[in-house]
Amino acid sequence: MDVEILNQKDNRLLERKELNLKVLFEANKATPKLNEIKDTITAKLNLNPSLTVIDNIHQPFGVHYSEVYTKEYDNENAMTVETRPVLKKNFGDEKVNALMGIKKKKKLKGKKKAAQAKK
Repeated sequence: MDVEILNQKDNRLLERKELNLKVLFEANKATPKLNEIKDTITAKLNLNPSLTVIDNIHQPFGVHYSEVYTKEYDNENAMTVETRPVLKKNFGDEKVNALMGIKKKKKLKGKKKAAQAKK
């Protein structure tokens, strides 16, 4: 896969770099998965994979490239402005919960559940 930078913007307020990319891939093959595209982008552009978020992949009909909107954050605290679904698709539930400071809820059974419902 080849990567071309279409546009690059340095967003100091949100502590991130925003990239519009064109990712070219082989003909007669399916569109690559998000993880494959992310691995290629981070390797070719020397980005940190744990701070890089792919926001959107647009695949025009009948062509062998994808237009990708990517954000690279300066630190993990800056990533909290990102929406949960975007973070979940890039990193999975565990990292999203750790980032957002959410602890896993315990399932309540029987009388405890009824007491919680009355409160």
